[in-house]
Amino acid sequence: MKLCDQAERYEDMAMYGKQLVEVKSHLTPDERNLVSVCFKNAIGYRRTSWRVIVQIIQKEDMKENSKHIDNLKENRKKIEGELETYCRQVLDLLDRVLIKSAQTPEETIFYLKMKGDYCRYIAEYSTGDALDSAKNMAMEAYKKAIELTN
Repeated sequence: MKLCDQAERYEDMAMYGKQLVEVKSHLTPDERNLVSVCFKNAIGYRRTSWRVIVQIIQKEDMKENSKHIDNLKENRKKIEGELETYCRQVLDLLDRVLIKSAQTPEETIFYLKMKGDYCRYIAEYSTGDALDSAKNMAMEAYKKAIELTN
């Protein structure tokens, strides 16, 4: 995974991170940080792309007869799908493996914060019930993490 990180091959790194979690549910601190970084990097540039496209769509909506709006909206949906896939993948690993296998409060807090972050990422592009659900899940994860610090 470190080689993928150095080569900025974040999709590959995320794949290896997922495989590592599946094989070895309890991670060392270094492995835990690598897994966190690999997914964060895999979605980081997508989040940036999504924000840029949303801004462009808002500007194009103000213009009459915008030729590009349909393509932009299609591209936004594609990026949202990619974000959804990665975020759900991380949330699945957290809920199914990592949070359950945490052996110290520090590990549990780390994973709960990570869960809150990925729910928050989903909330960035969601609307309606999906937005409400993502916000509630994020708040719940952050609250649990805070409770463990006491």
